[in-house]
Amino acid sequence: MNFKDTVFKPLQIALILLIGISIGLLLAPASFKPSFFGNSDLPVTEQVLELIKANYTDTVSLSRLNQAGLEGMLNILDPHSKYIPPYHAKVTDEEMSGQFGGIGVEYVMLQDTPFIMRIIPETPAEKAGLKKGDRILSVNDSALCSRKRSYDYIIGQMRGEPETSIKVVYLRSGKKDTVMIKRKMILSSSIPVYYMVNANTGYVKLELFSESTYSDFTKAMKALKGKGMKNLILDLRDNGGGLLDEATEILDEFLDEQKLMVYTKGRIYGKKEFKCRVAGVFEEGELVVLTNENTASASELIAGALQDYDRAVIIGRRTYGKGSVQRQYKLLDGGYLRLTIARYYIPSGRCIQKNYGFKHDAYYNEIYNRSDTGTFNTDTTTYYTAKGRKVYGGGGILPDVLIASGSTLQQDFSSDAAWHNRINTVVLPYVQREEKNIRSAYSYPESFSKSYRVPEQLFNEIIRADTSVAVLSKSQVEKKVKSIIGKYIYGNEAYYQLLNQDDLFIQESLKQFSVTEK
Repeated sequence: MNFKDTVFKPLQIALILLIGISIGLLLAPASFKPSFFGNSDLPVTEQVLELIKANYTDTVSLSRLNQAGLEGMLNILDPHSKYIPPYHAKVTDEEMSGQFGGIGVEYVMLQDTPFIMRIIPETPAEKAGLKKGDRILSVNDSALCSRKRSYDYIIGQMRGEPETSIKVVYLRSGKKDTVMIKRKMILSSSIPVYYMVNANTGYVKLELFSESTYSDFTKAMKALKGKGMKNLILDLRDNGGGLLDEATEILDEFLDEQKLMVYTKGRIYGKKEFKCRVAGVFEEGELVVLTNENTASASELIAGALQDYDRAVIIGRRTYGKGSVQRQYKLLDGGYLRLTIARYYIPSGRCIQKNYGFKHDAYYNEIYNRSDTGTFNTDTTTYYTAKGRKVYGGGGILPDVLIASGSTLQQDFSSDAAWHNRINTVVLPYVQREEKNIRSAYSYPESFSKSYRVPEQLFNEIIRADTSVAVLSKSQVEKKVKSIIGKYIYGNEAYYQLLNQDDLFIQESLKQFSVTEK
C-alpha cells in the first residue's frame, strides 16, 4: 500500500458513509412528513402506531403493540393500576364471584402430570366417576402431561362455560381411560378450613374477599359458636385482599355500635365512610388476627381497624402495605382497566399504603428486603389507637406481637413448586398404596395427627429424591409429609390442623386468651 492509499483510503470510506447517510435521510422524509397523517390531529401514540404498521421491517402483532402501549402508559401510575387482557379477565371474574364453570377437582403436579387430590362432592367430576389419585393426561386432545404446561393453561383447559362438554383422558392404576364430562357452575369457598383448636378456641382461615366470602364467614362462625367457641383466631396470612364491601361486612361482625370502620378518599371520588350497621356475631369474644408480609389490601383493612379499636391482638409480621382502592372498567376488547381511584384510611386516620414512586420492581420486591425488627419508613405522623397506643401508617400494619421471619415450619420449607413436586413424587404413590391401612389404623384426623409416624423407609426415599431435605430436621420433614397424607385421606381440615401444630403464630395466639382449654 503506498502513501496515497494510506492517506486517502480512510477519507474515501468516510465520504461513502456520509453520502449513504445523506441518501438515507433524503429517502426518509416521506415517512415522517406531517402529510403522512393528512390534516388529522392524531395523538403521538397513534402516529407512532400508524408508522409502525406502515413501515416496520418485520411483521408485528398489533394487539401486542396495543397491550404494550397500555402497560407502558400505566407504568407511570401506581403499581396497582393495570390493564387486564381478555384472556385473564375471565379468571379475574371467576375469582371475585366465587364461582366458575368447571368439573370440580383439586390437583397438584406429580412430576409432569396433574394428580387429583380431591373431588368436590356432587360435581361433574364425581358423577363422571373420576377419583382422587387419577392423573389427568389430556383435555379435548390437548396434552396436560408436560412440564411446559403452566397452572393457568391447565386450569384454562378444565374450566369453561357451564353446560359445555370436555373429553378427559386419565390414568388410573396404570390404565388409560376416557370420559366425557359436562361442566357445571362450581362454587369455590374463600374459607378453605375452620375448626376448633381446643374446647374454647376457634380457627378460621380466610384466603380472599370474593362475593361469597361474607356468607362463607357467617356459616363458619355459626358452626364454631355451636361448638362452644369463646375465642377466635382469624388467619389472614397470605390473603391478598379482594372486594372492599365483603371485607367491611366481616369487620362489622367484630365491632359494636356505629363505629367508623374505614373511609375512602380520592381526587375525583369524594370521602366515603363505612360504618358498622349490624349487631355483630362476635363483638364480645377474644380475638387474635394473624398476618404476614402477604397480607394485603382488604385484609390489612380488617387487621388495621381492629388494631385501632384495640379489639384484637395482631400477631405475625408486618403486612404488605397496600392502602389503595381500585375500580374495574370493562374495555371494548373484553379486557379490564383496573384503575386506582382512591386510598382508604382506617379509624385512626392512617393510610397504610407504602411508597411506590415509579420503581414498581422495587415496590414489589420490598417485602423480601425487610428486617425481623418490624421497623419501616412511615409517613412520620403518629396515630393513636382507642386506648392511646402509638401506631403508624405508610407501610402496612405492624403487629402487636412480632414473629420473626424464618421461625415457622411453613417458612422453613421452600415455596418453590419444583421442590414440592419432588416431595409429591415420593409421598403420593405411597399414600395411594397405604390409604386403606392408614384409614383402618386412624379413623379420624385427630388420631392420625396425634399418633401417625412416617416410616423410616419413606423418610429415606424422600432424602434420596431431594437431598436438600437433609438440611431440615426429621420432625420438620415428618410434619410436611403428614400434612400431604392427611390432606389426601382426610381433606383440608386435617391438612391445616397438621400444618398448624407447633406453629408459633398459633402458639402465641393461645397465650393471649384469658379463656383457655381446661
